[in-house]
Amino acid sequence: MKLTRIVVRSLLILILAGCMSEKRKRAEFFAQEETVLDPRRNKKIQPPPFTRAEAEDAICEAVIVRFAREASARSKSEAEAIFVGLTPANADPNPGYLKRFEKLKTPVLPISAAARLGDGRWIDKVNGKRGVALRVERIDWEDFYTVRVPCVWSVGSGNEQAAFYQLYWKKDRWMVR
Repeated sequence: MKLTRIVVRSLLILILAGCMSEKRKRAEFFAQEETVLDPRRNKKIQPPPFTRAEAEDAICEAVIVRFAREASARSKSEAEAIFVGLTPANADPNPGYLKRFEKLKTPVLPISAAARLGDGRWIDKVNGKRGVALRVERIDWEDFYTVRVPCVWSVGSGNEQAAFYQLYWKKDRWMVR
């Protein structure tokens, strides 16, 4: 009986230690100090010169800027504003972050500034301008310097369309392919 308790406790401790080490591995994705061998390219890569939070802000910025530039083309042409939500929960970007987009031709506003009409169109709650809703779903890291960002956007009629942006780190900034 006593031996069984000792064995069960030992197994439980080993399982918990294994779970903690996996969590630590994920958390240390950006904290690696040594050179890593990239198996796909068979060459050594250095840890990135940025934190994960800095990178994710810059990645979302690059995606939003690319989307804003494309907003004048195709069916997005009727957009007078872009309403941005982050993650599937459609969280608003903070106001300081939105200041990055002040120089764009099409204004970028938080998703909470939009209202959805019965026909599925998005409008600005303040001035009634038509807009496009853009939701950045997540950031999928392929390695330190390459990511894939799935987005969903909607102009109206309840039709949502998916877009996938492939980004890579080059010359100290994130670039969309």
